[in-house]
Amino acid sequence: MRMMIIVAMFMVMSLYAKELPKSALLEKYLLAAKMYENKGEYKKAIKNFEKIEELHISLPKEFFYRYAINLYHDKRYEKSRTYFTEYITRATRKDKYYKSALKYLILLDDDENKEKKRQKRCKALPDIINTQENFCEDFCEREVYKKIDANLNNYDYTTTEMYNAWYPECMKVCDKKKVQPLYKEFRRKCRSVE
Repeated sequence: MRMMIIVAMFMVMSLYAKELPKSALLEKYLLAAKMYENKGEYKKAIKNFEKIEELHISLPKEFFYRYAINLYHDKRYEKSRTYFTEYITRATRKDKYYKSALKYLILLDDDENKEKKRQKRCKALPDIINTQENFCEDFCEREVYKKIDANLNNYDYTTTEMYNAWYPECMKVCDKKKVQPLYKEFRRKCRSVE
């Protein structure tokens, strides 16, 4: 009896010690990647595609298409373009995903152009904000002096005291109306570019 248990344990251990053949691993990882893709968990799908690449075996055309789609949804546009191009190179016009891959390449062009425009806008926005801040300073300077000139005889305060009282108020109002909305937009649209 004791001998049978030892033999059974040895057989079980040898089953775990055996690794699946690379072709079975390929199918396993492809299945897992598709499963994660369907759930919208693109990062997990990408990890399975990376495992497939580590197998160093001949890959089916579908691998390049599926990997490219997951990279696209994960916003890794450059790498996605590489894999869509590889798929199109290996595929024929009659293949299942050929036209779809071409459409994704068109979308990639659009997305890259949008991203470049966003980055350009985000890099320019601090200059716009600085200009706006200077606008408030200049505007308040003029308005306060106009107010001082108009009220010089009505107050018992010196010009400096009136300036020190009215200028900060003017800046708060100008800042709230003009500058703060620009800062909010900058933070909302440009976090990844800052």
